[in-house]
Amino acid sequence: MAKFQFVDSTKKLERAATDLALATCLYIDTEFEQRGPNATFCLLQISDGKNIYLIDMLELSALESLRAVLTRPDSVWVIHAAKSDVELLRHRFQIDKLPKIFDTQIAWGLLGPEYQVALAYLNYKLLNQRLTKEHQVDPWARRPIPDSQLQYAAEDVETLPELHRIMLEQLRATGKEELIYEVSHEFCFPPERQPVTRNTALSIDDFRHAWQLDYAGLAALQYLVDWWNSMSPHDRPQGLTHNLLFYIARRLPESGRELAAIKGIPRAWARDEGDRITGRLIRASYEAKPEAFPLREPKPYHTFDDSQWDAFVPTVRYAISRSVNIASDICFPSWSSCDHIKEQILIDRDLRSGSNAFHGWRQRWLSEPFQRFCNIWERMENLNGNDA
Repeated sequence: MAKFQFVDSTKKLERAATDLALATCLYIDTEFEQRGPNATFCLLQISDGKNIYLIDMLELSALESLRAVLTRPDSVWVIHAAKSDVELLRHRFQIDKLPKIFDTQIAWGLLGPEYQVALAYLNYKLLNQRLTKEHQVDPWARRPIPDSQLQYAAEDVETLPELHRIMLEQLRATGKEELIYEVSHEFCFPPERQPVTRNTALSIDDFRHAWQLDYAGLAALQYLVDWWNSMSPHDRPQGLTHNLLFYIARRLPESGRELAAIKGIPRAWARDEGDRITGRLIRASYEAKPEAFPLREPKPYHTFDDSQWDAFVPTVRYAISRSVNIASDICFPSWSSCDHIKEQILIDRDLRSGSNAFHGWRQRWLSEPFQRFCNIWERMENLNGNDA
């Protein structure tokens, strides 16, 4: 049974903060109640590895002494499934710069194929403990909190020090000791999806429906392609997609006003540049010669190469995750550009360019095994081709 101190007064909080002041690792959990988009922070469980404090976040308002403990730059927060806890702590304690975060759920995912596991599961797998979770759905805003419920809350941080020690040793043995902090922070604050980069210039061949254009429309589309390629990605009008370039070539607007009438066209760009762009567009179509822009054949909607890429992406995800012994959901989360390897491949028409979708730690850890797998895949494809 975990020993703890329940902190529901400023005096008790100051004593707890004094005891925690020298701790280099803080083992943390939170209890809150969610009502729609808003969460009520009810209880903070915090330990230095020896002493456990349960902080009544509904009773206390003056938290400066504990804020000083939490914001020590040389400390580490050890938390299981940290994202929600970190959000609560940042908001309630007004923390701008966080210390290192060691998410035990992330750590487990960096050591094998599983990622989203419960704390009780880790306690059993690593400590051979079966802890009950009968208070998991109890209300935390009610006061007084029953002793059995407080005991349950204390147990959630009681085992974190030993879990942390075991997993840190395993991470250190596999060269992932620093990686845990980088990935834990990333999953607390997922970055915006990185844009897929393009190794080659845009061309008319990239437009599936170009076959629907006559020679004048093809000349207009070629002008737009050349104009697009002449700019850096930073200078291109935001929101102007490749599909919109095709619609412009098909409609051939004669003024900025007509350009702005096309659905989806960025209004500010049409207002500022529309007359100039449409003037040059009309000139390009007017001066076009049929022999210079022969009609094009429609592209197939699917090929065996497309099937190859459809099979390649899930296979390479599995192979890379197994190669580095990191859970696939950590290597390839839904919000990461790594989830769009196929998009990169389709743009460059090259399997190996899929590694261009990797950024940050994934570029360091996944690019080399990706290229190794490409070698294996290409040998398999060559064998299949020879058999055919």
